[in-house]
Amino acid sequence: MTKKEEKKVTRKRKTTKKKKEEFSNDAFMLSMLLAVTCVLATSLKAYEFTLFNHTLTFSLLVLPIIVFISNYITKKQGFKNSLYSIIISTLMIITFLLLIENLTNQKANVMEILGYSISCFVSLFINLAIYYYILINMSSKSIMIGINYIFIMILNSFLNLIFFHELALTNDFWAEFTIAIIIQIIMSTILVYLDMKIERGIEK
Repeated sequence: MTKKEEKKVTRKRKTTKKKKEEFSNDAFMLSMLLAVTCVLATSLKAYEFTLFNHTLTFSLLVLPIIVFISNYITKKQGFKNSLYSIIISTLMIITFLLLIENLTNQKANVMEILGYSISCFVSLFINLAIYYYILINMSSKSIMIGINYIFIMILNSFLNLIFFHELALTNDFWAEFTIAIIIQIIMSTILVYLDMKIERGIEK
């Protein structure tokens, strides 16, 4: 191998190493972004607003954004990194809830911690599996991604119903549920449009 060829090989290796480092940094930052957004959604469950004489939590406005960030990670960083980010987000929620209860000198509410962490993990993992399948196997993606958004919103609502309301349906439940889903569908429509503008990164 000549000196010129050696220089080319060395330069190529440096470029590859630099790209790997940038990719790793991006993956970490995106994972932290998803985790922080999930913690934000958890904390906003305690804050409510009134719409059409029905009480809704501010966290419902964050859920479509969480799904969008998770999908962005899947599209740009691949299935494995997206799964890691979901696990990190779930652990961050558990840590956040334990920290809050410790700071307020409250006894740890196991059902609350399990409810928030399991609903987060299950919703995002199912979203990851469906979204990844859509990316690989379907040509007309926008409609299916939109349907997936709606499905995940409904799934998350019913997981919350199981853990926090013990399957007790109040008189206002279906009205509040319908209003929340309509708001999330409107948000999801915009996010699906943005999703279609994002170029695919790695495929694994």
